[in-house]
Amino acid sequence: MAGTFGNYTEEWMIGNQSESANKELEQMDKEIISAEIKQAIAERDLMNQQLQIENNKEADEFMRSKFINQQLYDWMIGQISTVYFQSYQLAYDLAKRQSNVISMN
Repeated sequence: MAGTFGNYTEEWMIGNQSESANKELEQMDKEIISAEIKQAIAERDLMNQQLQIENNKEADEFMRSKFINQQLYDWMIGQISTVYFQSYQLAYDLAKRQSNVISMN
């Protein structure tokens, strides 16, 4: 009887170990799938980053080829001068209207 009980105990332990091993394998499979997904995401992020770098280089080259430094500087001065003059004109017109309103009162 003691031998039979020992056999049952041994079979039960083997069954539990087998079940634990199966659960462990399932968990490892899930971790592998998760790691593969993370790797795919990282690879896509890398591709996007490389594409963005390439696009920025092309934009930089375009802007540098479109203008030489002096031309770019002159163009910027023209743009700023235009904005300054328009701002001055608006301020002057507003001050003139304000003066007219004060004169009427």
